Amino acid sequence: MADLTSGLTTFIDKSVEPWRLRVEAIAWASPFRGSGLLVGDTIVIADGVAMEPPAFGNRTWELVGQYGEDARFRSAGRNAGDEIKLWVKRGRPGAEGEVFTVIAPLVERQSWRNADNRELLGPDGPVTMERDGFDGSWMGWAEPFQRLMAKLLDVERRTVSFNGDFEARELVERHGARVALAVERYPGRWSASVKEDYERALMLAKQPQAGPEAPSAAS
Repeated sequence: MADLTSGLTTFIDKSVEPWRLRVEAIAWASPFRGSGLLVGDTIVIADGVAMEPPAFGNRTWELVGQYGEDARFRSAGRNAGDEIKLWVKRGRPGAEGEVFTVIAPLVERQSWRNADNRELLGPDGPVTMERDGFDGSWMGWAEPFQRLMAKLLDVERRTVSFNGDFEARELVERHGARVALAVERYPGRWSASVKEDYERALMLAKQPQAGPEAPSAAS
């Protein structure tokens, strides 16, 4: 039986007290794509359970987006296709920020292969070890690209030395051609997600003080 997943990667931000559970990445095939959730958001409540120290003690690996989230979903009797609701706060600690909700179904963790049984980078994506004319493989490109997205999409993680113009220029030079080819050669859900992250990261890099607005609260 495959693990249940939200398709999120979260990290525990211990720079504040009490700590916060924040979104580090939204997988390309995550059901939370398009839900209104963004990298950098703080998850306050997930599936009716507060994402804070008293609720989990030292079992933080079971928090949503952590490597053991499947164990909590299974113990709660959840199955693939069941919807979970996240209560999310957007904004810096101490600042007034709206709490809103996003909803998406749980899915089983999966991998993708083509008709020749070669592993794909994502749904409708390229073969992981293909180069398509570039020096490195798609897999070799994807990992640093995702790390960079985690950095650029979360404006709270920036230091005083952050240089938006430099970051934007580096993003275009290092990743622009790959993203353009992904959209052209592999149209579909995977390349749409890659393009979405790239364009948002570029926008935020060019506007270092820009911050996302909270979407309208879901019912």
